[in-house]
Amino acid sequence: MELVMALKFKSKVDVSVSPLFCDKLSFTIDYKTNSERAHIVSAAQELVSCKAAFRCIRSPYKKGIGIYQGNYPNRLRMLIQWDPKYPEASYLRVDFNPANADLDDVWVKLNHTLPGGIGDYLGKAVFTRLDAAADIYGYLPHQLAAYYPQKSITQTNSKSGVIETLYIGTKEDANRVVLYDKMRHVKEQKKKYNLTLPFPDCPTTRVEIRMKPCVGADDLLGIQNPFEKLLLRPVSAFQDDPSPLWKLFVAAVQARGAQDALLLLPECTRKSFKAKIEAASADWWQPIKLWEGWPTMVSKVLLTPAENPYLAIADDQQGSKKASQEPVAA
Repeated sequence: MELVMALKFKSKVDVSVSPLFCDKLSFTIDYKTNSERAHIVSAAQELVSCKAAFRCIRSPYKKGIGIYQGNYPNRLRMLIQWDPKYPEASYLRVDFNPANADLDDVWVKLNHTLPGGIGDYLGKAVFTRLDAAADIYGYLPHQLAAYYPQKSITQTNSKSGVIETLYIGTKEDANRVVLYDKMRHVKEQKKKYNLTLPFPDCPTTRVEIRMKPCVGADDLLGIQNPFEKLLLRPVSAFQDDPSPLWKLFVAAVQARGAQDALLLLPECTRKSFKAKIEAASADWWQPIKLWEGWPTMVSKVLLTPAENPYLAIADDQQGSKKASQEPVAA
């Protein structure tokens, strides 16, 4: 059962935050030789022929296969692409969701498809996108004020005048913050793919930072905590202020986000209102404590022996083979 950091509020909302997890992972490997490229094509054809995958072409690659949840068409669990349309792109790209995918199956498919097996994933892959995420139980996005220094709100999706999805930063940023209503997301997924998915037991906001680390496996652990600068405060915990301007400001926060709402104010008022947001109680939001789960998350997405029995067995077999080849002392 998943452990959470829980805390009760004076507003009597039971709030908890899930451990850190990876909601999307993409990596590339630039295979140069004809033999390596031929291996990928042959391995993909084998997966298609045994109906373990289906052809799935998506830009900017000319060829690809998709591994789905159940029979095609269905929810895409893993995407393998090769033969890019543009010469500057790496030859192979792989995309999957570690939070939902069967990681044992991911290991098997990668070991089968990559010319050097799983060793290429650990030694040659460049991680181009990694979505680090956590779920906040007890609040919806419009009930939270989110602020990130030196970033602007670039998009909001709303219904009935309140935010359902909030984007802070651009797609080109190294770190883009996204908050969205998880229950609404599940409903959309069920409707789109006709899947049986569990609904959250309470109002839930997913907070994820879409990262573009562009590093190999050895450098993932050294990534700095992008959550540390993210300020999250519940609107219900704001200080009481009877002034009409403050009430209008709070309404703007719920409709446009805290950063946009602050920019609507004169500078002197902006500083005092931002201070009120920072003063709101939110002991459940502890980004440094949340980041303590980063090494465990990295271990999981790298399919290390602690997380993947197949890799542990392969290591044991390799060790036994090496030992059997060593000369026996007289």
